[in-house]
Amino acid sequence: MFIASFNSVFAACFQVFVLGFLGYICFKRRLVDDNGLNFISKLTIEVTLPLLIFTSILRNFSFSAFNLWWLLPLIGVAVSVCGFFVSLPFSPFFKAGQERRQYMALIGFQNAGYLMIMFISSYFSGADKENMLILLFLFLLGFNLLVWSFGVSFLTGRSLRSFELGSLFSPPVIAALSGLLAVLLGLNRYLPGPLIQPFKMLGDCTSPLALFMIGGNLARVRPKDLNPKLISLASLGKLVILPFIALILVVNLNLPRLLGLLILLEAAMPPAVSSSVILRHYKKEDIFVSQGIFFGHILSVLTVPLFLSLYFMLSVVK
Repeated sequence: MFIASFNSVFAACFQVFVLGFLGYICFKRRLVDDNGLNFISKLTIEVTLPLLIFTSILRNFSFSAFNLWWLLPLIGVAVSVCGFFVSLPFSPFFKAGQERRQYMALIGFQNAGYLMIMFISSYFSGADKENMLILLFLFLLGFNLLVWSFGVSFLTGRSLRSFELGSLFSPPVIAALSGLLAVLLGLNRYLPGPLIQPFKMLGDCTSPLALFMIGGNLARVRPKDLNPKLISLASLGKLVILPFIALILVVNLNLPRLLGLLILLEAAMPPAVSSSVILRHYKKEDIFVSQGIFFGHILSVLTVPLFLSLYFMLSVVK
């Protein structure tokens, strides 16, 4: 059973890897440059992802079916908090200041959105896929608010008072809140299908665009000054210890299947690309965040199937 589960999950992860690799190759061969990646990034963040979130909530969410929906944003914060605690035992190996902060961020913040959307689209189908996407978007409400407030302050060393308030209300966050409000007011029953369907078609482009963008961003990494200590300790904390803790919790707490899968997947995801974006935006030196992101994504092709296969096996046994 373990081998069968591992093979099926690995196949989904491999599809994700292939799409990202295409973006990597296109950037390396200069078929896409920085301007092209910036355009894809803006298109994804400001158009396709918000439309995917908005239409998914309108079509599939109801407050009665997801009566504990408000827990998901809190879980989005809790997974990152747990990641920071996992990073503490190894943090003395790094110099206090930016070096230690960047190491801890690699474990505390995961690729919570784009990679998860692609994995869910590749592995799940039907109602499970739609419900997993709803759970993910609710999870991201808490996660994104944490990253773009505390995360910016932590990575840059700035006061929480100095970050841009507008960054909290990014287009994906606005789309999720608008979708929830529309469902609450019952407006989703009056929006005509011919209007929603084009939005859904655009939203469905999010997965390939996001993975292409991630691959291109990873191609910008120049791992010429590798830090083996950072790569090994960050990978151990982010890809082994944190998902192991999540695995023990979701199995023993008897959580609903899809919620348990979401928590385990989020814990097992590689480091967040947004950490590098924040450092570039605030003109801080990227000491080794890009290295951790690059190797974390490569190693996760093996570690994610491993932990999901263990989850399936332990859930059946239990």
